[in-house]
Amino acid sequence: MSMRKYKLSFLPLFEADLIEITDYISNRLNNPEAALRLVDDIEIAINSSLETNTIYTNTGEIIGFHN
Repeated sequence: MSMRKYKLSFLPLFEADLIEITDYISNRLNNPEAALRLVDDIEIAINSSLETNTIYTNTGEIIGFHN
């Protein structure tokens, strides 16, 4: 069985929210290290989902191969 490739894209709202959140943590809370860790953790979670094929469509449908 061949593995399908999927393209992951982010909604502009996600990107805007992430920038706003990290700016708040970095500047308002004066904790840029925590802001960087948050971005790293999100990136790790996304990559893990891609590797294990646990990505969902905007309709909630699971795509990929699952046990």
